[in-house]
Formats: sequence, C-alpha cells, structure tokens
Amino acid sequence: MVAVAVFSGGYLPGFKSGGPIASVSRIIESDPDHDFRVITRNHDEGDTTPYPGFQPRSWESVGRAKVAYLRPGMKDLGWIVNQLRGNKPDVYYLNSLHNPWFTLLPLLAIKIHVLPRRAVLLAPRGETSMGALGLKSKKKAGWRPVIKWLIGRKVTWHFSSALEENEARAWWGSDLPSGHRTIVQMDPAVEPQSSASAGPPPGIPVVTFASRIDPKKGLDEAIRLLAAVHAPLDFRVYGVVSDDEYWRRCQQLANESLPAGTLRYMGPYQPENSQAIFSESTVFLFPTRGENFGHVVAEALSVGCPVVITPTTPWTAAIEAGCGHVIRAPELAAAYVIEVLDDTEGFSVQRRTEVLTCYRVWSEHEKEPVSIFTL
Repeated sequence: MVAVAVFSGGYLPGFKSGGPIASVSRIIESDPDHDFRVITRNHDEGDTTPYPGFQPRSWESVGRAKVAYLRPGMKDLGWIVNQLRGNKPDVYYLNSLHNPWFTLLPLLAIKIHVLPRRAVLLAPRGETSMGALGLKSKKKAGWRPVIKWLIGRKVTWHFSSALEENEARAWWGSDLPSGHRTIVQMDPAVEPQSSASAGPPPGIPVVTFASRIDPKKGLDEAIRLLAAVHAPLDFRVYGVVSDDEYWRRCQQLANESLPAGTLRYMGPYQPENSQAIFSESTVFLFPTRGENFGHVVAEALSVGCPVVITPTTPWTAAIEAGCGHVIRAPELAAAYVIEVLDDTEGFSVQRRTEVLTCYRVWSEHEKEPVSIFTL
C-alpha cells in the first residue's frame, strides 16, 4: 500500500479555512487503497485554542487517515521529522503554494535532505488565480522566485480544473520544466440529493451568500448586484469573517445601498449544514474572484438551488448548461435574480428540479476512478 504524507494548513474537525479542508478530506475518504498520514495545525483558522481531545506528538485516527496536529511554532518540528523518517512515505502531498509551515518548510526540508526525498504532489488550491494573487500582491510576487526554487525541477502538480492549470502555468511565467508533470482531476464533490429541495417557505425570497468573508470571495460585489434588484428579499450571509476591515466595508456598503434589514449575518456554518442552508435558499449568489473548485457550489446545486456566479471558476459550463447564471454583465445577472425571485411556486419547483438534474449529469460525467496518487 502506497503511503502518502499529506501536508495541509487545515484539516478536520476544522472548517474555517473552507474548501481545501473539504477537498483533502474527501480525497482521502474516497481512496481506500492508500495509507494517509495528515500533518496539520492543532487549531482552526483564526483560532488560538487547540481542538479538544487530541494529544500533541501523536497520530490520531480521523476517518481513513492518521492525523498529527502540530502545535504552533517549532515545538513539534523535530518529532514530525523523526516520524516521517521512520514511516518513509512514498509521496508528499502539499496543499498550498504559500503556506510557510505546511508547504515551504517541507519543500526546504526535502531539498536539503532533512526529509527523505520522495515524489512530491503539489496542489496550489486556487492560489495562482488572479483574484488570489491580487491580494498582498507585492509580497506574493517577492516570494515567487523562492517558491519556484523550492519546488525545483521535478514535481507533479495536481490541478482541480484546466482553468487552474492555465493559471499555474501563467504564475510560473514560462513553460514548466520538463520534470514537471500535471494531473487535472476534479476534487470529489457531494452527491446529488434524490429530489430537489422546495426552497424557502412562501413569503420573502432568500438570497444566500455562503463563504469566507474575505475580499477574494466577493461579498461586496454581491451587495452591489443586489442594489439593482428592486424587490423584497432576505439576504442571508453565512461564513467566517477572515478580514475584519473588509467586513466593515461590506456592512457600510449594504447600509448605503440596500433597504434596512435586508442583509442578515447568520454567522459561521459547518460544511455538514450547507445543504440545509441551500435547501431554504431561493438562489445562491457567489461573485467570487476565483475558485480552483468551489465545494460550496456543488453543495448548493446538489439540492437544486440555482447559482449565480462569476466566470472565474470551473463551474461555468455546468452553470450555463442549466444550473444557474454566469455573471458576465451585472445588469443581466440582476435580471436573472429578479426572475428567480419572481418564480411562482410551481415554476420554482420546476426550476429547482432542472438545476438538480443538471448537477446530476455533471456529477456522473466528472466521476473519476483513478487515484491522483498513482504517480
């Protein structure tokens, strides 16, 4: 059995760093043919309190994986190095380009032979998208030559879509070295429900935004779009606030451009609750500035909730095939939202059934039996 050492800044039971946790955990849980050991931090994104019940310097059983929850700083560095030298993984699976502790440090340790040299599988997790690179752009540009040096001339890239592959090639700035291989494979997504959800009860329709409250995710653009929707609605915002200043700007924008009480902050949500949230939503509005996959989109579609989204994700073809609307002109997107909000009860059921059918077709087409760890 191939042994895989997975480095990830976040892992279960964490949820606040969003999609990467869902991606990595679903990859592991859908692959019974490999031995996974996950190296991650001992607390969730933005928290300082460790997860309860896990002991430092130990391997905890979480689903199919053994997980080491490392304390901040260098406290457990020697221990994990000794563990990996002893366990001798066949593959290192790194899930970031920029994470200093769970990508850059392991790459350095491999390069200078502190960790045994093995195959490296690198998933950039959307960090080469224009939206992601536009945030802290000078710092990221300064680190790019260092990261390229650490990656070296032999690596296998794991991309969740052809879009992400093109973005990563552009980030590299030239043709990838001949020793670089690429795997383009969607992350495992949630299964479609057997029937479409009914949506919210009769009354004021519900527009939902569910993601981290962060400039990359586009809550400000969602507010601007809804300012052109002159109809009663309940705008429910779910997600962890990862940027306090940005959240304050969004609140001010909502106060200035939306009727009082339209935006309601519902707080963070656990991924296992997402389908229930979208089952009671009329439409999911997600003008993100870039996603390498977007599990939250799959979670909405899986219950028949139509999605309004930017063309900066792998979902464009599916959305245009009948799962919602791709934002190419704000006025057309606003018109689509108005159309959905004005659905009669019967037509709403029909639309949601069509969305679920569209997602089911996508899901069957995208199923891929080959493991990404068959290098």
